[in-house]
Amino acid sequence: MEIIIKAPFGKLLKMEVLEAKDGFAKITMPYRKELTNPHGFIHGGVICSLADTATAVAIVSKWGERTFFTAKLDMEFKASIEDGEMFAEARIFREKRNFFFSRIEVKDGNEKLLATGSAIFFMPSEK
Repeated sequence: MEIIIKAPFGKLLKMEVLEAKDGFAKITMPYRKELTNPHGFIHGGVICSLADTATAVAIVSKWGERTFFTAKLDMEFKASIEDGEMFAEARIFREKRNFFFSRIEVKDGNEKLLATGSAIFFMPSEK
C-alpha cells in the first residue's frame, strides 16, 4: 500500500513517506530557512510535527485510513540541524484497546540523532 501525506500541514512542511509497512514508517522533510528559530536551527515544533506525522503514517500502514488523534507526544531533543534533510522513524510497539503507542527517532542525513520520543494515539471505535 502506497501512503502519501494528505494533511495540508504535512504538505506545507514538504514531508514525504519513504517507507511504511506493518506499523513502521520512515518519512523525510527538507530543511527550510523559514522553519528555523532565531538561531538558524530547525524549530523544535517542526521536529515534533515530523515525529507526530511519522507515527500517524505507521498507524495507517497497519490499520488503514481511519480517524485517529494524537493523545500525547513526548520529545527529547539531542542535537540541532542547520541544513539538509531530516528523517523520522516511528514504530507502533503496543496497542491497547483504542490506544496506539509508538517510539520515534529523528535523525539528519548523516544518521546524527536529533531527537527521540514517544507518542500515544487514540482511535475512536468505528460505528
